[in-house]
Amino acid sequence: MITLPRIHRFRFIKHHIRYFQGASVVFRAIESTSVARSFPEKKRSEDNSNNARIFASKETTKILRSILVLKLCSYDFVGRNSVALMSFGQRVLGKTLFEFLLRETMYNQFVAGENLPAIQDTVKSLRQCGIGTMLCVPNEEDLSSDNSNFTEREALFDRNAEAILDCIGKTEEGGFSQMKITAICSPLLLNVWNDYVMPYKTSVETPVGLDVQTLAEGFDCTIELSFFNKNQNAHLQNALTRLDTFAKTCINRNVRLVIDAEQTYLQAAINHMVLALQVKYNKSYPWIYNTYQCYRKDTHDIVKANLKLMAKLGFHFGAKIVRGAYMTLERNRATEKGYKDPIHDKYEDTCTMYDDVVYTILKKASFTPAEVMVATHNEESVELVIQRMKQLGITHDSGKVSFGQLYGMCDQVSYSLGQKGYNVYKSVPFGPVEETLAYLGRRAAENRDVISRTEKERSLLWLELKRRMNSRPLPVN
Repeated sequence: MITLPRIHRFRFIKHHIRYFQGASVVFRAIESTSVARSFPEKKRSEDNSNNARIFASKETTKILRSILVLKLCSYDFVGRNSVALMSFGQRVLGKTLFEFLLRETMYNQFVAGENLPAIQDTVKSLRQCGIGTMLCVPNEEDLSSDNSNFTEREALFDRNAEAILDCIGKTEEGGFSQMKITAICSPLLLNVWNDYVMPYKTSVETPVGLDVQTLAEGFDCTIELSFFNKNQNAHLQNALTRLDTFAKTCINRNVRLVIDAEQTYLQAAINHMVLALQVKYNKSYPWIYNTYQCYRKDTHDIVKANLKLMAKLGFHFGAKIVRGAYMTLERNRATEKGYKDPIHDKYEDTCTMYDDVVYTILKKASFTPAEVMVATHNEESVELVIQRMKQLGITHDSGKVSFGQLYGMCDQVSYSLGQKGYNVYKSVPFGPVEETLAYLGRRAAENRDVISRTEKERSLLWLELKRRMNSRPLPVN
């Protein structure tokens, strides 16, 4: 039951959201009734039963917030202009009121809390529903925020490294910790390096000096790459030292390290670093996970080449497979720089490649120690993976296959998988409101295509809300 203070709070929030975006985002009773009419009576009863079990742990106020925020973010205008809207909101409302509104909406929807102690209730609640947590510090850099004074920047990267280490230290044994390379290494250096390794991204054989074996030596001794100057090599060495520390800490705590993919003008260098880390630490078990973005046209070829490299060098493959989150940025840069768009022309092409890439890795995992995290909000992809796991003889509790979704999204998939005993994880970011503004803006912009496809999730939330309003008891098995 919603208490009066909470109702007032939502009314207060709704008033100001309407001030920003207009009356079209206000809750509409007609939406819930149209959802109900779209189901035959018997199917509606089954859906209500399933929804009640899936959303049983969700407070009513959180269901209301999810409906509001997901609906708001589904508008293309909001996604495209999220950073500008946040800046405008701060100027108009002032820092205190703006942060209050943001905390009660976007922040609480997509960020678990301000620090590790503050998110423990969230971690516990998810665990009770059979869902693990993949903790991440939402720190990352891009070319626009970087400069070539690497010595000056080291202090920032050291602070980020301490936060990542703290995150690893609080991750549950057997779980995952997530990070981005640009949190601990200069994007400018990665961009320069990217040009050298990009031609070999789908090759197993690379020239001496550009091979991953040479880079892997940098985790144990000082190396100097010929195309870097003294300052660049010094910064690279510091970045490798940070990565090596992360890997050792993860292994000591029985935690797997997931390194996210980033923009194409950085990713070939990032992939090179991750492969080198895998060469050193994935000899006996896939502790280090790379990430592959399937909205890129070349991803399947890259995966096949990396699998061959794995067989050649004798390390075990670990990967998180995503569709991708930088589509608009990638296309704009391709147009600006005059090169071919690296992203699939159609969403359907991305989905086809996603399913093909996952199947390639599943086949490898069926007879080797390789592991894969299927990170998707697409229910069809999840169902296909489950079907193929059965065909390949991969059991749901083998640990070879995990599923992942973002915190605050696609709960109907996460909770359902958790209840069925599959390994499923929520990517859970945390940090103070003011430090996550950029993260929230980027996620709204980068994931607007995903969020725009949350109509089913919002419909299911409406059905559960209506069930509670009608005071129907929770169905029993």
